[in-house]
Amino acid sequence: MSADDAIRFLASSPNRVTLLSALDTEPGPPAALAERCSIARSSLHRNLSALCERGWARKCNGQYRSTAAGEMVLDAYRDLAETVSQAEAAAPFLDALVAGGLTLTPEELATATVTRATEGNPYAPVHRYAERVGAIDSTEFRGLTPIVSPVFNEAHAALLERGVDSEVILGADALSASKTAYGDRFAEAMRTDALSVRVLDESPPLGLSVLDDTAFAGAYEDERLLACLESDSPGFVERVSALYEEYSERAYPVDAEGVPLP
Repeated sequence: MSADDAIRFLASSPNRVTLLSALDTEPGPPAALAERCSIARSSLHRNLSALCERGWARKCNGQYRSTAAGEMVLDAYRDLAETVSQAEAAAPFLDALVAGGLTLTPEELATATVTRATEGNPYAPVHRYAERVGAIDSTEFRGLTPIVSPVFNEAHAALLERGVDSEVILGADALSASKTAYGDRFAEAMRTDALSVRVLDESPPLGLSVLDDTAFAGAYEDERLLACLESDSPGFVERVSALYEEYSERAYPVDAEGVPLP
């Protein structure tokens, strides 16, 4: 039997997955397994025979138990099921992250707290981000944003008021919009010793923030935040930090008047 056939065999019947899981947990005779798994006796015997035929289970002294091979198959199946579930949930925003250079492993995605925009609450990720930035006791902030948001501005302004060393990277359009929309407040912020601003020629397709040991990634579509991902796992923080530095290297510093320097 090919690997594809074996996968199809296991995935095509919930009873087989349930039975293999039960055998992995505790061996048992057919009667006990039928009761534990809520499987009809005829189906149970048929599936036990099939699992034994494939070397995933064996019978010993009237009791069925999983084999080492069966345990490996079950672990791999569970990993696949979890990855598929994560991919389906993340499908609406994964492409936006990848377009900006952020490719996450299933493990990194699993560690992240994801807040998505919904029809009933389209600004959920915006408010979640602002709330979390305000709650984290950080000494350093690094942020990349493709948009101008009053909610984000308030959250970042609070960091400056606390004296948090901050660097912000904006797209050229966002820098222009900030100067136009926030005039005096923007000029005041630019005179703050704790803040440095850099600007990109292009508008970044995603948002990134790093506050000490916590990182955020924002997936955007048409300047709308689709999802905010947050994690303090080392792998996620390292990946976001490294990508932020790549953007920083391409960005130009901005002087106190908000003018990009060559």
